[in-house]
Amino acid sequence: MSSFKWIANSLKNLRITGTGAGGQNVQARYLGTPAKQEIPVKPMKRPLNGYFRYAVKNFPEIVKKNPGKQSSELMKICSQQWRGLGDMEKEKYWQGYKTEMEGYKKVMDVYNNSLTPAQKDALEQAKEEKATKRDKFLKKKRLQELGRPKKPRTAYFIFADDHGDLKSSKSPEECRQKVVQVSEKWRKMSEAEKAPYFVKYQEEMDSYVRALAKWEEKMIRMGNDDLLGSRKSAKA
Repeated sequence: MSSFKWIANSLKNLRITGTGAGGQNVQARYLGTPAKQEIPVKPMKRPLNGYFRYAVKNFPEIVKKNPGKQSSELMKICSQQWRGLGDMEKEKYWQGYKTEMEGYKKVMDVYNNSLTPAQKDALEQAKEEKATKRDKFLKKKRLQELGRPKKPRTAYFIFADDHGDLKSSKSPEECRQKVVQVSEKWRKMSEAEKAPYFVKYQEEMDSYVRALAKWEEKMIRMGNDDLLGSRKSAKA
């Protein structure tokens, strides 16, 4: 995926709206269950704010001037350029947002008033589910950033890593075939043949438990008790 497609997709995913088949697909992923998919598709996309309007317009040029850079680096450059703009220059982008937002609010008022009580409840539930998923994602990201030890591989996955060579697969179908082959090999092995992999798993688990205990102690000292769960936090 090109850097420009990456930012375009990122911007599109900020708004769970739209018309046509594409908009309906996004709406379906957002709403989840078939019952919730009966909610009418929103008639408009929420307007992009001033910064994102600037990003959409200028990102292709940033990509062209910075070949080989990762998308995250390109976004940093875009953000720095935006911060360097004067207030009058920024206002041009914000004015477009404000104008579109006025029309958006009027259209959405009509849309919201057209929903039945059941549809409003379903939409509210969908929003809550989306917020829960986002919270889980953010917590997972935070745990990764703070260096939480990863759980060890199971005995089977240790075996698969040693024999599957899945990373060399050239297609999803080839990968699936290798998974089936590895699974079949594991199934036919005797308990004695599997034993070394269970021993390796236990070694990795022991190391994980020790590392996790040290990490949790560090989190408590840093005041990040909320990451440890209610039992750990109460104990601390």
